[in-house]
Amino acid sequence: MLVGIALFFLLVASGRIGNSDASITLDLSRALLRGTVRLSPDCTSCVRGIDGMRTSQYGIGHSLYLVPYVVAGRGAAGLVPRFPVEMWEEFFASFANGPVILLLLVYLARAWRRLGAGEARIAWGLVLFAFATPLGPYAKLPFSDPLMALGTFAAWYHWSQPAGRCRGIAAGLWLGFALLSRRQADSVVPVLLGLGILDAFRSRRGADLGLALAALAPAVVARLAYNLARFGSPWLERHPGLKVEKIADAALSGSTRFWKVICSDSEGLVVYEFIPVAIALLGAWGLWKASRRGAVAAGTVVAAGISFLVILPFSPGVSFGSRYLVYLVAFLGLAWPFVRIPKSPWARAGWALPVLASVWLMAGGIAIDPLPITLRIRRAPARFDQFGATVAEWRRILSPTDLPDLPQLEASSEWRHDPFRRPDFWWCHLWARRAPTRTPPAGGVSPHF
Repeated sequence: MLVGIALFFLLVASGRIGNSDASITLDLSRALLRGTVRLSPDCTSCVRGIDGMRTSQYGIGHSLYLVPYVVAGRGAAGLVPRFPVEMWEEFFASFANGPVILLLLVYLARAWRRLGAGEARIAWGLVLFAFATPLGPYAKLPFSDPLMALGTFAAWYHWSQPAGRCRGIAAGLWLGFALLSRRQADSVVPVLLGLGILDAFRSRRGADLGLALAALAPAVVARLAYNLARFGSPWLERHPGLKVEKIADAALSGSTRFWKVICSDSEGLVVYEFIPVAIALLGAWGLWKASRRGAVAAGTVVAAGISFLVILPFSPGVSFGSRYLVYLVAFLGLAWPFVRIPKSPWARAGWALPVLASVWLMAGGIAIDPLPITLRIRRAPARFDQFGATVAEWRRILSPTDLPDLPQLEASSEWRHDPFRRPDFWWCHLWARRAPTRTPPAGGVSPHF
């Protein structure tokens, strides 16, 4: 089953980056290979560091993870020099999140097996979580959220192992992996660490806790050193979205923000993670009876994740759905072995409807670049909801002829970016480059595809 999912992830990779945040992360990977954290002075969305240099505001972990993909791209450029080096680097980096999500699914399958699930239940669960949850779209979208999702869940998995000499070390290393991946991990790692400390005192696992803290220490040192190299102080971190006044304003509108985080069609947890949420609710009692440690961890992480996102003034921006809550998918999915599958054909058909709806929604996140959806919503004369914009994009990219579009969008150079005219798969772009009738690009995010 995992082999089939891996092949699917290989087929749906975009072959390009096409996102300014991910471009900064990729540029930092190139800079790290040169032994610096200094980026191009032309990067207007970067932050200023020592002596006014431009540098990345994002965690170093994602850039470190992309270094092997950059190296592979440079090797491919040496073999096929007709394409620019930067294009090859982007091409290989676009596949980077597939292995991350696959490993996360492996850990989820192991957790289900440990909770008593049979092989058939595990296989169906893998299919469900690969195609009906945000794990599918984020296997290709070039963000660091999958890295944090893997690090946090793998850390919990190893810590909760019933026995093992290396469980504390593995938990600490994965927590460090999450801590380096993105700033949002600052709201999750302390929660998991707190749960581990309480569990260590209750279960007399002081040795495991000491090993976990020791294994976490190198990541903390690396992050402090990264801050020192960027800003001249290990304690200083700069991110444009994390300002005291913005956090205060968001706290004052907490109730409005809460409903947006939970229910909105742009980022709502229940909308985009409906299947994991339903599984968590239906199997909660069974999970509690089988593993109180797992139930407490899942409930605490989910509650803390929603609370922090309500307080912090972030929206997913040009991305897909509940991006900042992708790491909750695996924790919500722990209850899958305890969900009772109905025997009645009518009841199963009723279950199939929300699953198919979620699969359709995730297919849009996999096949359609999120920027056109965002442009439709922002620039249409009447408000375009997320689903209406998605339907309109499906119609446009699947039409055999060029459909007339909204004048406000046709006038935008971003909108007329060539990859937006077909499903966002690497082989679609490659085929279009070979086709003699291909419409030449008129500007856009990525200069290569």
